[in-house]
Amino acid sequence: MTTFMQAEKRTHLNTSGLRNLRKSGRLPGIVFGRNVENKMVHISTIEFHKWLKQGASGFIDIQLDGKDSVSVLLEDLQRDPVTRDLIHVDSSKCRLTKSYAQRFR
Repeated sequence: MTTFMQAEKRTHLNTSGLRNLRKSGRLPGIVFGRNVENKMVHISTIEFHKWLKQGASGFIDIQLDGKDSVSVLLEDLQRDPVTRDLIHVDSSKCRLTKSYAQRFR
């Protein structure tokens, strides 16, 4: 099952800039992959929460700035240790011609 999410590129921000981004309802993250440049993005926190509650499995198609979409898998999720709020998301870019195994902790 594939989920679609809108994302926007972001610049490198300091701690207070990231905090302000989270307060505005956006979740910072990064998309990385083999032989491609890392992309810093931010997505809707509400959309990501909905995806997590549905079981958080499968590919996510992220559409960057209204351009072509990128298929990614969730690699890591960082939460605040006290409030359990989402802090940051790491995703890896996928080639759909290759099979993948997901790690569970």
